[in-house]
Amino acid sequence: MMRRVFLSCLAILCLLFFGAVIGNRLSGQTDLDYKRAKQLAVSGRVNEAINEYKRIISLNPKDPRGYNELGNIYSMIRLHDEAVKELMKAIKVAPEYSDSYFNLGNIYLHIGKYPEALKNYQKALELNPKSEYVRLNMGLVLSYLNRPDESIAQYEKVLERNKNSSQAYHFMGYAYFLKGDFNKSISNYINAIELAPDNSEIHNNLAVAYYKIGKFDESLKCCEEAVIINPQFSDAYCNMGNVYRIKNEWNRALESYVRAISLNPSDSESYYGIGTIYYLDKRYDDAIEELKKAITINPKLAEAHCNLGNAYREKNMYDLAEEEYKSALMINPNLAEAHFNMGVLYNRMGKNELVRGSIEKAFEVIPDSTRAEISFPREYYNPDILDFDELIKGFESDLKKNPEDIDINITIGRLYEIKGEILKALEYYNRYLESGGNNKSIKQIIDRIH
Repeated sequence: MMRRVFLSCLAILCLLFFGAVIGNRLSGQTDLDYKRAKQLAVSGRVNEAINEYKRIISLNPKDPRGYNELGNIYSMIRLHDEAVKELMKAIKVAPEYSDSYFNLGNIYLHIGKYPEALKNYQKALELNPKSEYVRLNMGLVLSYLNRPDESIAQYEKVLERNKNSSQAYHFMGYAYFLKGDFNKSISNYINAIELAPDNSEIHNNLAVAYYKIGKFDESLKCCEEAVIINPQFSDAYCNMGNVYRIKNEWNRALESYVRAISLNPSDSESYYGIGTIYYLDKRYDDAIEELKKAITINPKLAEAHCNLGNAYREKNMYDLAEEEYKSALMINPNLAEAHFNMGVLYNRMGKNELVRGSIEKAFEVIPDSTRAEISFPREYYNPDILDFDELIKGFESDLKKNPEDIDINITIGRLYEIKGEILKALEYYNRYLESGGNNKSIKQIIDRIH
C-alpha cells in the first residue's frame, strides 16, 4: 500500500503596495483624494473606491499611483484581466515605478503564470534591489518553477539584511523541502516558528517535513499546534489524519478527516484518506465510495485513482482496476505505486509477461531516497519478478539516508527471510525493535523464527 505524503499549505505573500509619488510633486488636494479612495477600499466600499480612482486618474493621467491602486482593487475582487491592464498603464506612464512591476508579479503568481511573475519581479528588483518583499515573492516563484537553489539564494539575501524575517525562513524551509533536504527544511521551519509562533501554516509545514523523515510523533504535535492556533485550518486536520493513519490509529485518523471535511467539504485529500483507511480495513465497497468522492472533487488526484484500482482489484473487478491504474498513470506517469500495483494486478490475472515490466518501471521512476515508500504485502515478494539483492541494496541506501524511518528495517528483514537468510532477517527485525518500533507482528515473527 502506498504511503502518501501530504501537501504543504504555503501562504503566498501577495502584498499590495501604494508607492511613493513619482515625478512632479502633486497637490495636497490630490493626496487627500488618494487617502479618501484608500479608505473607501479598506471599508469595503469597493465600487465607490473604483469610481474615485477613475476620477483621480482622469485628473492626473501621468501619475502611476492611480492605475497601480486601481489594479490592486481589481486584483482583490479577482478581476485579474482588468488589474493587469491598469498596472500595464502604470508602467507605461512611469517605467521606473517598481511597485507596479511587483504588483503585476503578484497577480501572475496568484493565477499560476509563474514565468510572467518572475519576469516582473526581476524588473521590480532591478529598480528596487533593497526590497525584501520582492525577493520573498521572487523566491517563492522560483520554488514553484522547481528552481529551489535560486530560491534559497534570494532568501539568504533577505536574511543578510533582516535576520528576523520569519517569512524568509518559512519559504526557505519549503525550498529545501523541494530539494529533498528535509533536515534543513525542518531547521528553517523551526527558525520561522521562533520568530512567528502564532503562524499556523508554518507549524503545518513543519509537520509535513517531520512526516517525510518518519518522525510521526513530532509531526502530530505540529498538526495539533496548528489547529490550536487556527481551529478552522482544514489542511492541518487532514495532515493529522495522515499521521494517525500511518500510526495505525484509524479511528483517530477518521475523526481528523471528518473534521477536515466539515471545515472544507471540497477536501479531496481527506476523502482520499478515508477511502485509504477503508481499503486497509478491507471495507472495499466503502473505500470505493469515498475514493470516488475524492476523484469527483479532484479528477487529477492520481493517488485516489490508484487506490480505487486497488479496491477494485481486491473485489476481482480487474478491468475496472486496470482502468483506474491507467488513469493514475495518465495523470502522473511517475507514480511508482500505480506501476507497482499494475504489476500486482497482472500477476493476479496471470499476465506474467507484463508483470516484470510494471515492477521495473515502479523502481525506475523514483529515486533511491523514496524507494522505501513503496510498501507491499509479503505475498507480492516474488523472486521471479523482483531482484532481491538489488532491492536490499536500495533499501539499505534509504536507511542510511533516513535512519529515523525505522520501518525500512522491516522491509529488509522480510526480504532476507524470504531469501532464507534467517540470521540477517533477525538482525533487521531486532534493529527495528531496538529503535523503538512497536509492531506486534514483528515480535511474533521473531518468536516463530526462534
